[in-house]
Amino acid sequence: MGKAQSRKEYNRSRPVGHDFYQSTEWRKLRSAYRRAHPLCEECLREGRTEPAVIVDHVKEIADGGNPYDWDNLQSLCLPCHNRKTAAERRRRAGGGGSQNSRPLAGVSGGHI
Repeated sequence: MGKAQSRKEYNRSRPVGHDFYQSTEWRKLRSAYRRAHPLCEECLREGRTEPAVIVDHVKEIADGGNPYDWDNLQSLCLPCHNRKTAAERRRRAGGGGSQNSRPLAGVSGGHI
């Protein structure tokens, strides 16, 4: 699968339509948050310094999280984002976990 097709599949799987993530309001908020939080917040909790590449919703929009709430955002590196996303998918599939939590430092895919 090519990169463009992979991106389309990823966007189709998002709980909120792709249009939200392309909106000017979201892009401005995401940029401002990344400027204020350029390092991965999970890595910082674990004593590491890694650049953030993704602004993530702590409480997913699909779970009722406010998409524009600054306090519902966190900057993550790709590995931390992937762990959080995998844990959320497991939770939705019945594997447990909290729907309003930040990743638990030091535990792969864990939540508090």
